[in-house]
Amino acid sequence: MHPQAEQLANAMIRDFWGADHEIEWTAVEREVEMWLDDRTVLVGRIDGEGLTEGDPFFGEWKTIGTNGARDMEFVKQTWRMSPQSLTYGVLKPDTRRFTVRWAVKSTVPATHFEWYTFTQAEVDWWRTELLNIAAMIRHNRLFSVQPNWPTNFDGCYKYGKNYPCAFVNQCRALKFAEVPEGMSERIPHLAVERKLLATEVKDLDGITTLGDDREVVILDASRVETWLQCNEKYRRLYEHFREGEGLHEEGEALVIGTDFHTLYGDHIRSLITTKE
Repeated sequence: MHPQAEQLANAMIRDFWGADHEIEWTAVEREVEMWLDDRTVLVGRIDGEGLTEGDPFFGEWKTIGTNGARDMEFVKQTWRMSPQSLTYGVLKPDTRRFTVRWAVKSTVPATHFEWYTFTQAEVDWWRTELLNIAAMIRHNRLFSVQPNWPTNFDGCYKYGKNYPCAFVNQCRALKFAEVPEGMSERIPHLAVERKLLATEVKDLDGITTLGDDREVVILDASRVETWLQCNEKYRRLYEHFREGEGLHEEGEALVIGTDFHTLYGDHIRSLITTKE
């Protein structure tokens, strides 16, 4: 495990020890799929689910850099209506409450949290937004006359000049098929997505798979966020090799985030086991 991931997870375990032992945890890192219509499926992994005083909620655990954490009150205000939160709200139709916990990547890790609620109108609206996004992706697959999809050069340095988009050099040189050094074919990290891609279906040409069906769009929180940032980045990450797959972004931040979720998930999982 990455040392910083261990530090961040230990800070979360320490700071939320009391709260975690009062919550009735019901699931950890549960994978979910939901067909929004016959050609659009939403998938995701819910970090944590539980009950407080009998009321259900879901939780998301995040890591955040020190620059991003300078104004945590602003971060908290914007998170409720973020694409990621709203997408999980659609995936959990029976739950309108959720909490987000942040572990700050400071020398001595700090933690923050906030509780939120969605209205049914907000969830219904976002479900329609997701269907609209899927329709645009489907249209680009079938009718795009360019080698690239619409670009957004304002998003190349969204996270600052030291953290540019992986494709910034290729896009600015109009080399939309060139694979940046260090990137490899993406293998979906969700088991539910891998199963969907391999599901056999019948069409006019015989037996095929959902992964090869250009009409079927798989969405998740990360895909939606990427699509809204830049359509071309979405294409490169999720559509470059075939529908549903693309290129894999590698880096230390991804390793830290993955290890952090594993460690803190194991902690919550132990609480479920203890109560059983």
